[in-house]
Amino acid sequence: MHPLPFKIIDSHLHFWNPERLHYPWLTAVPTIAGKQTPEELLHAHPFTENIEAIFVQAECQTEQALDEVAWVTELSEKFPWIKGIVAYVPMNQGEETQKLLKILEKNRLVKGIRHQLQTEVDASFCLKSDFIQGVQSLADRNLVFDLCIKNNQLPEATKLVESSPQNCFVLDHFGNATLNDNSLEQWKKDLRTIAEMPHVSVKLSGLLTQLPANSDPQKISSIFKIVLEAFGPQRALFGSDWPVLNLNGNYDQWLEMVLQETAHLSEENRQAIFSGNSKRIYHLT
Repeated sequence: MHPLPFKIIDSHLHFWNPERLHYPWLTAVPTIAGKQTPEELLHAHPFTENIEAIFVQAECQTEQALDEVAWVTELSEKFPWIKGIVAYVPMNQGEETQKLLKILEKNRLVKGIRHQLQTEVDASFCLKSDFIQGVQSLADRNLVFDLCIKNNQLPEATKLVESSPQNCFVLDHFGNATLNDNSLEQWKKDLRTIAEMPHVSVKLSGLLTQLPANSDPQKISSIFKIVLEAFGPQRALFGSDWPVLNLNGNYDQWLEMVLQETAHLSEENRQAIFSGNSKRIYHLT
């Protein structure tokens, strides 16, 4: 990597240590299932020591979610470039949800919450009243809700966003865009619909994980173009999705790709995408 062209905040990366917490899903991805901490990131990509970052919950066992936050808070003492945490809280458990949120709001690093929806079998899960009430309770706490969904769940996610105008939402991973011609047009339509609501932003992350090795560069560029036109550069955030992106690439490749795909924008808009928007939306200090 060349020297970074401007300040960068990575709005979406993960760490895990199977010796400390248990991550059942890692058994399906043995190539990245080992220890993945700031040490491993800095060893592989030394330039990242100049990048600030937001840790996003890594799907450890649900009963260890608070332990995960405590562990990352410990990491931030040694690696102060960890500026925020998006923690896991089940949004649909009423009093238990509120109990967990009360604990987490005491941690200055907790800036957002993620309850993964892409693993829910029922697409309308996020529209159940208890889930909506849980999400809406984040607004008074100034906590962002990260939307991690499959591309075919965009219509339901849009209804959730519509029902919660006081909340701040961030859509992970381009709304899980795909290069599959059969679903690309529907994704495009649904993405533009959710982007019409000003209280939702999008992360430029996760795309590399889904790309076949021989992906058409023009299709990739078209996905960037669609997202940037729909949300605008003031509602788009750079994110790496490290180390999941190592399944089909590496940090250097993804950063270079996003730099290239935003090269036509003004310096002000690029700085918004690469740092300003993350700082503003996640209330980073």
